[in-house]
Amino acid sequence: MAHNILITALGGDIAQGVLKAVKLFSPDCRVVGTDKYASSAGLFMCQKSFVVRPAAGENPEQFVRRLSEICNSENIQLAFVCHEAEQRAVAHNIDYLNNSTKTYFVVQPLETLLLCQDKAATYEFLSQKGIRVPETCVDKSGLGALINKFGFPLIIKPRQSCGSKDLHLVQSAAEAEEVWSKLPGALAQEFITNDLDEEYTVGIFLDKDSRALKAIPMLRKLRFGLTWYAFVDDYPDIVETAVRAAEAVRAIGPCNVQLRRDRNNKPCVIEINARISSTAIFRAKLGFNVAGDSIDYFLNNKTPTLDFQKGLVMKMWDELIIPLD
Repeated sequence: MAHNILITALGGDIAQGVLKAVKLFSPDCRVVGTDKYASSAGLFMCQKSFVVRPAAGENPEQFVRRLSEICNSENIQLAFVCHEAEQRAVAHNIDYLNNSTKTYFVVQPLETLLLCQDKAATYEFLSQKGIRVPETCVDKSGLGALINKFGFPLIIKPRQSCGSKDLHLVQSAAEAEEVWSKLPGALAQEFITNDLDEEYTVGIFLDKDSRALKAIPMLRKLRFGLTWYAFVDDYPDIVETAVRAAEAVRAIGPCNVQLRRDRNNKPCVIEINARISSTAIFRAKLGFNVAGDSIDYFLNNKTPTLDFQKGLVMKMWDELIIPLD
């Protein structure tokens, strides 16, 4: 069945991956796109597009009102909100959107979203649930204790960021001091790694009661803050830990958990991205299409299938040609 689907922030890799996954799920879907820049390539891949003012800034409600107008004028049935500032704006105003539109917004509950977008709060919460996370401090007085306990390298990064932005692997006390002084709102933590430097990303789809319906793990390598290539295989202990974390934060629908193995090869949760992932198209091409699952589950009341194909996935560049007329 064809549906009218909205995808926001189409200048970004997350939204463009979602767009490809929606088309893979059903070529008949009519996709409407939004972005703050008219030059965003993703806008030219949709049936109809709108340039909208960003949600970030002093007036996110303006973004929400415009989103409501577009959903109503285009008869949007389901919207993928693909930028963190937009997700916060939608989650804060979900009652207004539910009352003013007939659209289902694929956005986590506000409590889940705010928890997962604050890394320090996430670590504290998961630790209380008995889930392994890096030992972390959020003030300078705790930095010395971390250095004494773990030595170097250590991680220093913002409490709120995305795509590995401003993440520093510091190698000395002098470097730690310099980075800490230049990064307001930072946290420091032990560097989680094993002999093979293994890092994983796990895509999970959860029902409306926050029960995991399916999960797909990837052993990955990063480039430019993105998953550049990844092995999709069975990693049962990784999946178990990721599912426990996603269920603990009460996620609904698409959720993504990043983990690394520690020096004892035990899974450790590094981050929870309580949203659809930029690797959505990777997974969709292996049969795990959370964009399609969202349409089926939230619009068609259909439980997602659990199958996916194992394989190696690799990201590559692409080009889009737009006729001048």
